Parts: sequence; C-alpha cells; structure tokens
Amino acid sequence: MQKTDKIMDKSETMLRFAGRSASGAVPRYFLYGQTETSDEWFVNVEPLDKRCREIGWVIEPHAHPRFTQIVFVTSGNGEMTAEGEKRPFAAPSILIVPVNTVHGFAYLEDTTGWVLTIERHYLETIIARSAELGAIWNRHAIIQDFENEGWMTSCVAHLNAIDRELDSGLVGSVISAEGQLISLLVLVLRQLLATDGMNVEPVLSSESELVARFRTLIESQYQSNMTLPDYASQLGVSLSQLRNACLAVNGQPPLKLVHERVLIEAKRSLVYTSASVSQIAYQIGFEDPAYFSRFFTKYVGEPPLQYRSSKAFTHAAM
Repeated sequence: MQKTDKIMDKSETMLRFAGRSASGAVPRYFLYGQTETSDEWFVNVEPLDKRCREIGWVIEPHAHPRFTQIVFVTSGNGEMTAEGEKRPFAAPSILIVPVNTVHGFAYLEDTTGWVLTIERHYLETIIARSAELGAIWNRHAIIQDFENEGWMTSCVAHLNAIDRELDSGLVGSVISAEGQLISLLVLVLRQLLATDGMNVEPVLSSESELVARFRTLIESQYQSNMTLPDYASQLGVSLSQLRNACLAVNGQPPLKLVHERVLIEAKRSLVYTSASVSQIAYQIGFEDPAYFSRFFTKYVGEPPLQYRSSKAFTHAAM
C-alpha cells in the first residue's frame, strides 16, 4: 500500500467528456483527468472537494479500468450517474463505484467528504483473504438513511487514519493503514447489508479468485464471441468448475456474467455515443445487427433506440 500524492500532484491536462462521442469510446482514466498508469499505485484517500472545486463540481461520465472507488459524502448533495442511471443523494451517504463502471457526479457547490480509491489487484488480494468484502462491489450503489448517526463519523476517522499513516513513513505505517482500511470496509459492508437487506455467505477464496479471473477474461474477450468451454479452457478449469464457482460467488451462471458485460457496453454506447445501432452491434461482436436488437430487447425490455431515447444523458440542475 502506497500513498500517491507524488503522482497526483503532477500537472494535469483535464480531459472533459461532454455530450456524446462519435467514436463510441467512453473515457477511461487513471483518476479523473489522468490517463497515465503506475505499477506502484495501490490506495488513495483525498478530500472530495480537492478536485471538484477545480472543475466546477461536475465530473463527467468516465470509467476506471484499474480502480474502484467509494465516495463518502459528509455534507451537501448531488446526483450520481452510473451506467446511464441517474440517482440523487444527500449527506450522509456513500457512493460505490466498481471497476470499469461508467460514472459521473454533479455535486452541490461546497459539498464535502472523502474519496477512497483502491487499485483492482490490491483489492483482489484483500478479497482473497476476506471473501465477504467482495460483496461491496457487486454493483454500483448509493447507501444513505443510516440508522446509526455515528456511522459516518467512524468512517471518517478511519479515512483520516489511513491518510495519516500513509503520510507518516513510520515503521509499521503500511500495516497500520491496511488495518484501518479493512476496518473501514467492514463498516461499509455491514451498512450495505443493513440497508439493502443482502445476505452474504462466505465463499471459498479459490472460487472467488476463479470468478475474479473469469471477469478479467470477460473484460478482454466479451467482443470475441468466445464460448463458455473456451473461457473455461483459458482459465484452466472444467466448465462445471466455472459454473459452480459463479453460482457460489455471484448466484448467477457464467453465461449471465458474459451477457451482462455485453449489455453494459451496449448501454454505454447507446447513452454516451452517437454511434448507430448497427455500428454498436459490430463493435461488441455481433455479426447481425438485427440479432443484436432482439438480444438487447429480450434482456433489457425495450429496443435499443427506445433505450437511448429514455436514458439520454443530461445533468440535472443543481
């Protein structure tokens, strides 16, 4: 675990995404406005307003291929856009953004809080040891209406401790910071379970690791029309092993995970780009645009163009 101020304090060219992209590409950033990567980057904690104040409190839709984020909003309110869905939030609240989720925010001016960013591979090592924590990132989410008024205060105390330890350079600071991080994630998980009524059963770390590798492979191959036996072969397991792991960890068969990833990309392209339905179909691996339209309508419940019309991205006035 390492602090990243030396990376983030470099001069930046802020890359803004406004309206739709004709190319069909959604910006994917290191952190918002940064495209460089670093093998040394693991965890970052920073005040929410550190960047928001500089860019007018609006963060346009983008994605982080290597990082997941949790935003802790301690005062103010705003609107979170995730995969084309807009949801309001008001402090105190936390906003969960899994890896590769296209997301954006519009904050009320002077909103305060903290942003916790964790590198994907480092997070996977944590989940391998404590598989229950993986449930935090099953989907993007907003958690608010806490029954315990002191819950956010406890979270902020952990965030301050992580920040302080990573800055200190003292003996044992990394161990201490990781302990604070684990305690913070447990608080988030418990609040998520209490709010959403989820029932998380611990799973074997080997199954969790296999599903994590499967999701990574899907990310690189979902446009190639690979069959499930091909996926299993590349992962070095049998199809039944892959199916059992997916059911144990996510409660879904492997084909559902592949379909979900294809649909996510299709929805992103419809909402955030001006590409035609045919262009989108070809981009995500369909040979027949008509078949893509039937596939999309079956799983989403409305045709692609109707979905585009209903989800067109606009910022609500704050």
